[in-house]
Amino acid sequence: MSIRWHVDGGHAWLAVPTELLIKHGIADQVSSYSYVSPDGETVYLEEDCDAPRFFQASGLRDVHFPATYYPGHASLRRFPSWGAYWTNYCRNHLDGGEVVLTGPEHANLSDEELRAETLAEMDRAGLEMGEGRIVIGEWTE
Repeated sequence: MSIRWHVDGGHAWLAVPTELLIKHGIADQVSSYSYVSPDGETVYLEEDCDAPRFFQASGLRDVHFPATYYPGHASLRRFPSWGAYWTNYCRNHLDGGEVVLTGPEHANLSDEELRAETLAEMDRAGLEMGEGRIVIGEWTE
């Protein structure tokens, strides 16, 4: 088990194997202020809310964990937020409402494939875009 703090000039995150969040039943309680590694195996828990939640659920205490320090911003800030996925959604220009058109299972598609799946889903659901527009971006439930 590899748990380590990652600290930059403005914040800190506790790197924890994703499997531990599942084991301790808190995967659905982690905020979008935490990040997930590109391979999905590690979650970087935000220091103020998510790391304490992990300590409480796991019974572990922050006494022996090593730290990595970064000058400037830690590179993990570019990782996806926990609970977020790459999707297409439609934004209504009149009221700003948004409808998600693809799910996490489509997150690995290229932008072109994602757009094609979006149009197919709109057709299956009988949706018309009207004055709205399709946006490709990160979505958090």
